[in-house]
Amino acid sequence: MKRKSVWLGVSWLMVAALVLASCGPTVPEGEQEEEEEEEEEEEEEVPPLTTLSIGETYQTPEIRVIVSEVLVTDSYEYYDEASDSTLSKEASPGISFLIITAEIENVGSAARRLEGWYRFSVSDSEGNTYSYRAYFGEDRLTSPGLDMAPGMKIGGKVLFNIQEGASSLKITYTPELPPRNLAEWVIK
Repeated sequence: MKRKSVWLGVSWLMVAALVLASCGPTVPEGEQEEEEEEEEEEEEEVPPLTTLSIGETYQTPEIRVIVSEVLVTDSYEYYDEASDSTLSKEASPGISFLIITAEIENVGSAARRLEGWYRFSVSDSEGNTYSYRAYFGEDRLTSPGLDMAPGMKIGGKVLFNIQEGASSLKITYTPELPPRNLAEWVIK
């Protein structure tokens, strides 16, 4: 009952805020255009999306990223410490593994926040987007934690589950918050 009362109170406050906001004074057209121009000037200039081939390097004054190798496969082997043996990971029917080898380096003078495998995604010609998945093999790309110190470099493999037969694949690296796609590697 207490939750219901709290929810009703919060809902009422949200409705009241919306009603009050809609009753505010309108801005004359000339002033509104000036405000929009000021906002555009304040916004940081977004660099255009860079299209690269596998093996090429994307670099800004703060970060350097390279995707050096791509492998599409239906299985891969990995060492399992629990069983002290080599196991095989098989893709589900209709799915292939896309394994990329990448390197990320902080070339700037300040620490970078939240860099790592989770900044990569893959898209295909059908408009599907694929996020990273757990990769159990050797040399997996790990995250340095919250901060990546200046001069620090991380590298390794990242795995994606893609639809079997997917074409025109593009690997995208999104290094900033809010997310902005700045580089993509085209798989030919």
